[in-house]
Amino acid sequence: MENNSVLKIEDKKHVCSKIQYFPDKYFDLQIIRKPNYEILENCNTKSGNALIIFNPNNQSQCHEYRWRKDMKLFRCMSCDLTVNIHNASKETEYVELLQLNHECEYRQFNREKYFKFKDFVLSPDFEIRTEMFGERKKKSLIIFNENDRTKCYIYYYNTTNKAYQCINCSRKKAWVSAKMEQNSDGEKYIILSNAKHICEMVKYEPQKSNDIILRAPNIKFMEKTSNGTPKLFIFDSNNKSLCYIFSKVTGEKNRYHCLGYFEIRPNRNGKSDGKLVIFDTNDKSLCYEYFFVTRIKCFICGNCQRKKHRVSAKVHLNNETNEKFLELSKNEHICKPIKDEFADKIINASNFIVTERDDERKPKKVIVFTSSTKEFYYELNYTPSKDLFQCVPCSKRNKAVGAKLYKKENGEEYLISLKNKHVCAPKKYEKEKLQPKIISKSMFELYQNKNW
Repeated sequence: MENNSVLKIEDKKHVCSKIQYFPDKYFDLQIIRKPNYEILENCNTKSGNALIIFNPNNQSQCHEYRWRKDMKLFRCMSCDLTVNIHNASKETEYVELLQLNHECEYRQFNREKYFKFKDFVLSPDFEIRTEMFGERKKKSLIIFNENDRTKCYIYYYNTTNKAYQCINCSRKKAWVSAKMEQNSDGEKYIILSNAKHICEMVKYEPQKSNDIILRAPNIKFMEKTSNGTPKLFIFDSNNKSLCYIFSKVTGEKNRYHCLGYFEIRPNRNGKSDGKLVIFDTNDKSLCYEYFFVTRIKCFICGNCQRKKHRVSAKVHLNNETNEKFLELSKNEHICKPIKDEFADKIINASNFIVTERDDERKPKKVIVFTSSTKEFYYELNYTPSKDLFQCVPCSKRNKAVGAKLYKKENGEEYLISLKNKHVCAPKKYEKEKLQPKIISKSMFELYQNKNW
């Protein structure tokens, strides 16, 4: 279309069919001026603003618009119609509609409904808490009694609904929720749901700080390490040759986690990586035991599983640092930690002897001493099919007593005693009979036979 209103059409023929022309369907932009519209501010909508365009024939009816921040314009609540505001907040302000007729009906105008606010709580009448459970953060909300700050309601954060829910009301199958919002000045406040509490307020307990401040020489930071991951060492206050090692948490600026709570052990059948042990954070002599489930490729807490409750953990490998780390499930344990008796099952190299046999009918054996004095011992025969040593006299008494041989990183061998204790009597140790006799080189010679 040129300025002289001449329309130039491309020299091609239409392939579509002609349609019926309706003059009222096509129109110029419509201008609406006050008092046929009103912009409400500081109301209870999400943006705080609403646009009301009145029916020109009946001011008690209207179309309602909400401010869309992403689109930077007002949009009808019932249809997709949008409008523009020109000369906002000036005497020449007006509304421009891009469509003459709505697809939706007029509504009854009720000014009061825009200013019915839900209950809200301002600081300092609420408190947000963050607690660490292993590598997981747990958030909760405390709302105080207005007249007595020793009483409060406790809410936990529901990640699905992205809102806080009252703990005690939830236990009674009532859903009382709250959301945290932030105004334009950056101040945070809590909006309460219309649902009322059916629980009583509880006594407010201040959050206990578990922080312990440590300074050199009790700590040492090592930024450059063999695998590239910064390490933090916290030394034992009584013995500086002992320490706890912390490794930097991936994606966190100043957080380190202890590497000693991550421990993979053999299970009761002797599989080297069949059991995961996670120590109790308050008492390392207590632990939770997980067994590996091949089908889902993760570890499951055995005691929780017996109570029809699944608590799982998955082992990951950081390919860059070659370090293992755990991903814990959201479920908390309902079982209690058990006494860690793993150390009692380890038999060090000084307390046993492995003897070799060349004859296949006499497989290799292991002699396990009953004490450091080495007066008595048990003899266990090697079973190739199970890859472990078993006590034959106990087997004859229908008791499976065995041990499995492992090697430490330094190459030192050790035994782990499996389930059950001996029901047979130990034998008296006679070194001359059990240990092979050693003949010095000067006392023998080797000759070639006729076949060599």
